[in-house]
Amino acid sequence: GLYFAVGTLLLAEVVRLIAINWELLGRSQGLSIVVERGLLNLKFQSTAPLYYIIFVAVAGIMILSYWLQRSRLGFDLIALREQEDSAQALGIDTDKVKRNGFVLSAVLTSIGGSLHAALIGYVDPNFDLSLTVSLIMIMGALLGGRGTVWGPIVGGFLVELIQEGLGYFGSVVGIAGAPTIARMIYGLFFVVIIMLLPLGIVGSFIRRRAERNASLLEKSQSKQERDS
Repeated sequence: GLYFAVGTLLLAEVVRLIAINWELLGRSQGLSIVVERGLLNLKFQSTAPLYYIIFVAVAGIMILSYWLQRSRLGFDLIALREQEDSAQALGIDTDKVKRNGFVLSAVLTSIGGSLHAALIGYVDPNFDLSLTVSLIMIMGALLGGRGTVWGPIVGGFLVELIQEGLGYFGSVVGIAGAPTIARMIYGLFFVVIIMLLPLGIVGSFIRRRAERNASLLEKSQSKQERDS
């Protein structure tokens, strides 16, 4: 529960401190990555092929998420999320499910980080391993709708759009503290979304569509009963 979430954040902070003090990882100066050899030692004349690779990776992850929703592991994760004691009573190995889910999420995150590093050509431990990045990923999932295939895509796009918009606004206006203001807006935005859309944009859309279909089905059954 809360202890695991806090422990995960603390672990990320420990990794960040190790990275900025370890010479092998470039310390606080970071590491420069040659874009031409940024992925599997493939030489590219430009970064354009990386965008296609990223597109294919995103499509593959979405297919994996779609499959996961309908797999045994997906149902076990849902049961574990809703009520761990009930999941154990049903015979679900909750420790194994937690471990598999944690490893799967770490693998997918590492794929995204590797592609991002290859595209940007630079790794900065102070930013890439910061709490801000973790919060942005969480906000994207919550905004779009956790537990859905399209939710993180929609939420991530909106979060990045807001982030880039705030950065551009700060550069135009000349606000030196634009990053600080952006974090404040992120926090306010996060609270508003949790209050108004606890299921996220995609999650709320799916819920409303299900309720509308159930209402139409109920009306259709009522009409058939009256006709009969």
